[in-house]
Amino acid sequence: MSIKDLLEDEYGDVVKKSHDMFFVQHETKTYVINYWLKAREDNSKLLVISQDVIDDALAEIIVDSVPVLSLTDKPLIFPINAGGHSSSLFTHIIVFPQNYHGYMKDAGIDRGDLYWCVPIFRCEFSGEESVEEFMSMRVHFVPVLDWKRTIRPRVKVYFDNPKTGAGADESGVLVKYLTLLQEVDNLEGVSNGFIELENYKGEVVEVLSPAKSEFILILNREDEIAMSKDVLKTHLDEFVMS
Repeated sequence: MSIKDLLEDEYGDVVKKSHDMFFVQHETKTYVINYWLKAREDNSKLLVISQDVIDDALAEIIVDSVPVLSLTDKPLIFPINAGGHSSSLFTHIIVFPQNYHGYMKDAGIDRGDLYWCVPIFRCEFSGEESVEEFMSMRVHFVPVLDWKRTIRPRVKVYFDNPKTGAGADESGVLVKYLTLLQEVDNLEGVSNGFIELENYKGEVVEVLSPAKSEFILILNREDEIAMSKDVLKTHLDEFVMS
């Protein structure tokens, strides 16, 4: 059966957006999942998915920005083609092979060369995520089907706050950026505490607070800069977002 026929059997109505791009929907009581599927001449199939938002222009930009792919079991990240027209502010696409998702399993489509293409802000993923880590991130940190989301930077922390009793071991844990900022507030004046954070590039900085209203940012594990909390938060914004 053709891809169009397989999609019709599974989803019902199929809209042909272009000669090789099909659009289907799955409706529930509370939301609608939109699927764009493009079959390419190299036999790869690119899948784009959103919840509630229909943006054909962005879907086209996404698939047009993905180069020819070799079989892989790891995520790949590509910049979005700036020549496209869309209201989206996303900067990149992360492409997940079939072992990172279960989409189209019931449609009878060959998933060996099916790639889920997700629009992202570059700081949201490192590209080194394991299957398990990605599954956790999409549930707890980055709602990847939400095309109207705010930026959710990837932040990993190793910290200890003897005053509050909070902390994470040296292997680090992923946290929301707002959680990190709350821990910075909690660290103020705790001279024997620290926060070490890693951004999506794998770069690391450390934060200390030797006294009330005093903070130290340590760069490259050696360069210490004293600053106020407001200035520190500006530096952290840039560190995790850029």
